[in-house]
Amino acid sequence: MYRKIILNPVAILYGFIVQLRNVFYDKKLLKVNRLPCKVISVGNITMGGTGKTPIVIYLSNLLKKRGYKTAIISRGYKRNTTGTVLVSDGIEVLSKWEDVGDEPYMMAKKLKNIPIVVDENRFRGGLLLIREFDPDIILLDDGFQHRKLHRDLDIVLLNGKDDYVKHHLLPYGTFREPWSSLLRADIIFTTKQKPTVHLSIKIKYTSLPLICTKNAYSVNSKSRVRQNDVLKFKNKKVFLYCGIADPISFKKAVLEMQYLVCGSKFFPDHFHYSKKDIREIEILARNNDADLIVTTEKDWVKTKEHEPEFDVAVVSLLMEPIEKSKFNRLLKSFSI
Repeated sequence: MYRKIILNPVAILYGFIVQLRNVFYDKKLLKVNRLPCKVISVGNITMGGTGKTPIVIYLSNLLKKRGYKTAIISRGYKRNTTGTVLVSDGIEVLSKWEDVGDEPYMMAKKLKNIPIVVDENRFRGGLLLIREFDPDIILLDDGFQHRKLHRDLDIVLLNGKDDYVKHHLLPYGTFREPWSSLLRADIIFTTKQKPTVHLSIKIKYTSLPLICTKNAYSVNSKSRVRQNDVLKFKNKKVFLYCGIADPISFKKAVLEMQYLVCGSKFFPDHFHYSKKDIREIEILARNNDADLIVTTEKDWVKTKEHEPEFDVAVVSLLMEPIEKSKFNRLLKSFSI
């Protein structure tokens, strides 16, 4: 009750500012910069937890297979630097994760022949990519609200679990923009699961194309446990830790892989781990008689430097459209 009384007026003010900013862009009162190549934005209207990074990875590989020279721009959320930083030239990773952010660094480790830049000014970062790599298509990671840069295709992700009757704006709720802002999008992706009935009805009223996605998971050994032995830990006790926006989905995925979760420690999204944090996690795992510690790929890039003494397995999330042919037709309709 007190939370609503305090935060709802702030959310109303925030919403007014967001709407005013959007009107200025719609009326062309604020400048929109255009890069000399196609730009595809992948974003959302909520505070994380929709799976933008796996979708950007999927699109990067898809476009590369089609013969497009592809590059990625990201803001580099919670990095220790500012300005333009080249994460990867497509051949090797050129920066530390602290200097570029955990998600761009993770993408750079996974994607080959795809340059990645972080810059809070996406147009400036895009110009560096154009100058150095001459891409055909640039993927704009988390770009829906970054209206300073023109995009040829706007993909917006929604968590399929969403069943809220009314969505509240920050800081009272989790929405960065009102639901009506979705009308700027070209395609809606629902992730994590099939959309709820309530969400499906709301999406239907937008008249936007809907693409549902499916998840696939892989588990990799990152310690003394041999890769072939990771599967032997099924039906044994594991302790989870992560610092992501949707830890419940991570726990659900681990349970679906037939691990027995004996305990967990969840941190804020994009958490920077210290050696002390890792030792505390290991103590909790021992106290819960865990056979193995399990974490996410995003968290592992920030914790491996602390050399965990416990056996660790890392879960990687892959996402792709269920109806690939439908998505391919949509891309073709946008000349991609």
